[in-house]
Amino acid sequence: MKDKWVGITPVIEPALIYPLVKTLLSPSMIQPITSITSQMKCLVLGLNRHFPRAILHGPLQLGGIGVPSTTQKNTKDRLNYFLYNIRGKSSNKSKMEISMIFTQIEVGTLQQFFELQTCQFSHLVTTSLDSFTIIYQ
Repeated sequence: MKDKWVGITPVIEPALIYPLVKTLLSPSMIQPITSITSQMKCLVLGLNRHFPRAILHGPLQLGGIGVPSTTQKNTKDRLNYFLYNIRGKSSNKSKMEISMIFTQIEVGTLQQFFELQTCQFSHLVTTSLDSFTIIYQ
């Protein structure tokens, strides 16, 4: 069982997730990949492939098994990629700052970009940023 888990978690899943970081796919568009990887994880753990995903991916504190889903890992990787770039460790920093300044001007606020209330400005969020919106609500 451990060999199969090692084959899925550090080998197969990263190969599927790595290209998704730079895409603008919503969680619903990533769902087919999440479904396949969840089935694979269930089979490795000796569970039925139709095992409830809420229990499989749920936190341990709430009675879940705590296995992160592909969507959760992709969201985490996107946030890490954003933080890596915005902290000045890449050439994309100035492009991202300019984009955030333009967004701030379009919204018409003097507050910093990440201090804006999501509920007040949710109509400006595109569907490609659903995973980020969920985190900031």
